[in-house]
Amino acid sequence: MKVGCLGTGAWGSCLANLLAKNGHTIRMWEGRLSGRPLALQSACVPYLHRALASRQLSLCTKLRQVVEGTDLIVESVTSQGFREVIGQLSTLNLTLPPLLVTSKGIEHDSGLLLCEVASDVLGEAFTEKLACLSGPSLADEVNRALPTSVVCASNHPPLIERVQQGFSTPYFHIHGSQDVLGVSLGGAIKNVIAIACAIADGLGFAENTRGMLLTQGLEEMRQLVQIKGGNPETLVGLSGVGDLIATCLSKRSRNHRFGQLIAEGYSIEEAEGRVGMVVEGMYSCLSAIQLGRRAGVKLPVIEAVYDLLYCQVPPREAMESVLLKKVQRREESLLC
Repeated sequence: MKVGCLGTGAWGSCLANLLAKNGHTIRMWEGRLSGRPLALQSACVPYLHRALASRQLSLCTKLRQVVEGTDLIVESVTSQGFREVIGQLSTLNLTLPPLLVTSKGIEHDSGLLLCEVASDVLGEAFTEKLACLSGPSLADEVNRALPTSVVCASNHPPLIERVQQGFSTPYFHIHGSQDVLGVSLGGAIKNVIAIACAIADGLGFAENTRGMLLTQGLEEMRQLVQIKGGNPETLVGLSGVGDLIATCLSKRSRNHRFGQLIAEGYSIEEAEGRVGMVVEGMYSCLSAIQLGRRAGVKLPVIEAVYDLLYCQVPPREAMESVLLKKVQRREESLLC
């Protein structure tokens, strides 16, 4: 295939490299580098050094050059910039190929998942050309060819098959699903739960607390999937439990690293700077709170992270006074 990859971060570069090794021709786009010499572009994008070594891959700064004539678009930009990038696609006046969404997030205020944002911008008719990719998939491990399984979700089964054929390797497996909402939401919310787990770890809480957080976090994911109209059973699979465990337990996860730094006393701004990448859980947290409040649903773990990030509640107070007491009350209500 000829594939246009949007975004040059760790995950975007990882996927581009994977596709290039499978023999596909890859053109990558990074809009922030438009107008800069290629050598400078490479220096400014720290994750590209591995991908740019492939003769199958080239870096472009003009979106039309990347998209025109391709068989598939693979999106890996930040969730905050997602609508803007899709909007740029819509202005190209091209017949767009299918779009694979690999970013994980929920749009603020609208509460739309990223595939829903794409449909909103490109039109409902484009829904048949949309798919999303999610699951436990740390970029560093995929780059090292360690066994990984993820999920591709789409309302159009032939598109799932195209993605499976394009990406699959002996170490990278893709399972199919038609629950786009469930797969998308699981990938977004697990980042918030990972921040909570990392804060608990940094404060000295141990395995018992982590087990409680994972269990309660999964319940909150289930409630939000129901609110969005997805299938809660999807969360039992790779894009739910699998991704939740990998992100919450891995110290290489940017969301876990962020939460650990917060617990160590760094400010939000300092923690973001030390992570050096976008911490998607910060933004998904606010969107999740908005969804929960509109539906009248209590989300203790997510609310604790929200209070810490947006209401200046100290980490220990957020964990003990907000999270632990609310989880305890929920367990008591379940026993009744």
